[in-house]
Amino acid sequence: MATHKSAIKRNKQNLKQNERNRTARSEMRSAIKDVRDAVASGKKEELQKKLQTAQKIIATTASKGVIAATTGARYISRLASLVGKTVSKTK
Repeated sequence: MATHKSAIKRNKQNLKQNERNRTARSEMRSAIKDVRDAVASGKKEELQKKLQTAQKIIATTASKGVIAATTGARYISRLASLVGKTVSKTK
């Protein structure tokens, strides 16, 4: 356990940031899951809206440094590809 004043402060900051990161990561994963569920159910009306929402959340998460920028880009790319295949397949 930390005994120096600066180390105690750093531990408090780490706990707060850890909680923020956990919340952001959870929100991102939920958004991705929503898009995948919409693809599975075949609801084309909801797909575009959910994809846009997920892209925004993923980009925000990446810009805050919770996930790496390349990881965020990969998630967005794969979701967009999945939605694109689904929309073109059902036309």
